[in-house]
Amino acid sequence: MARTLALIALAATASAVLKHKTIQDILVALPTIESTIETPADEWFENQKLDHNDPSNNATWRQRYHVNPAWFGGAGYPVFLYINGENVADPIATTSPHMFMNELAQKYKALVVSVEHRFYGQSQPPIQGLVTVQQHIIQQRNLTSANKWVAFGGSYPGVLAGFAKAKFPKNFVGSVASSAPVWAKTNFVEYSEKVAYGLKFFGGDECLNNVGQAMKDFHALMVSTKQEDADLFKRLFNPCAPIKNDLGRAFLEIDMFGNFQTRDVYPIHQLGLTQLYWYQFGYGQTPAGSKTIFGVLEYANLNTIYYEMCKRAFGITDTEKRVAKTLKFYGGLKVNVGDVVWPGGTIDPWCGLSFTNTTKPVNRHSDVVYMEGTAHCADMYSRADDLAPAWALDRIEANVKNFLSKKIKV
Repeated sequence: MARTLALIALAATASAVLKHKTIQDILVALPTIESTIETPADEWFENQKLDHNDPSNNATWRQRYHVNPAWFGGAGYPVFLYINGENVADPIATTSPHMFMNELAQKYKALVVSVEHRFYGQSQPPIQGLVTVQQHIIQQRNLTSANKWVAFGGSYPGVLAGFAKAKFPKNFVGSVASSAPVWAKTNFVEYSEKVAYGLKFFGGDECLNNVGQAMKDFHALMVSTKQEDADLFKRLFNPCAPIKNDLGRAFLEIDMFGNFQTRDVYPIHQLGLTQLYWYQFGYGQTPAGSKTIFGVLEYANLNTIYYEMCKRAFGITDTEKRVAKTLKFYGGLKVNVGDVVWPGGTIDPWCGLSFTNTTKPVNRHSDVVYMEGTAHCADMYSRADDLAPAWALDRIEANVKNFLSKKIKV
């Protein structure tokens, strides 16, 4: 027990520096590649409609976007729309040599446009109640028909890219929806299953078994009624206050699970995204009950870390009803949409709710590019970054080339 407790104590010390990294965060951290492209200035849709579902509401707001015209071939050439999500839109996304989208834009002479998600960054409508995925997707529909549009997005924006094509098929010739968790679900146990798979993939059975034993020892120590165990727990993990109820135990267990979740631990500044998830998608990353090494964390269950927190933080008590409505409206894994390529990786936890080689799209005109040993949104980075296999990027490009060969629907 001493060895495994030392392992989780060491992991716990890392929690203070863990943060959810967006595509922009990672782009900044990558080695510099010389670029002669000028960084685009902020531009604004001055009269973006506030409520697209209410024709009688004429209220508008200012939405931020960026445009890179450096590679644009002019009339008749395509437009690549980069959809932002839970991040402040960074103009570097439209110019960075690290972005595979930009690699394709140069080759196919595309205009690159990046649009900021409402309620993130500087795009702040006055009414918080309109933070829904429907509003953000609908606002992508007013596009010029003079050019062929391809939507790009990864993770939650990947969902937006795929569903934008589904809801407005005439506006886009195609979409690249990377690591897109399209299956709206509250009890997202598949997340922990993918994390366990990743531990085994990189560390083998020994790594997986050691972490599994550490989870058991941590749980046993936390629930022990022995004073010597309580003293040891205090010495190793130093909680701010004595743990007296199941909610406190749940917080400790989800925090411990978070140390093995790689990059997906959300800081306080992303509570808006948390609200959106609870409001429409679920995505409750619940280790309890999963058939993995993390299943022993029984307090980190759907009731304590999802329903109770959703109620306390935002006053939402009908999460299952809301998530079911989202699933019915968009279709989840049964969405019938053509001309979408769905890239994903076997060690990406979010691909537990996305398309794989076994959960293929119902529409034969869409394609799944499922990569062994690749992580979240790996295909969004350039060939030079070598984060995704060459065959996968070739296939994504083949899909984009096929999209651009199609006639614009009117």
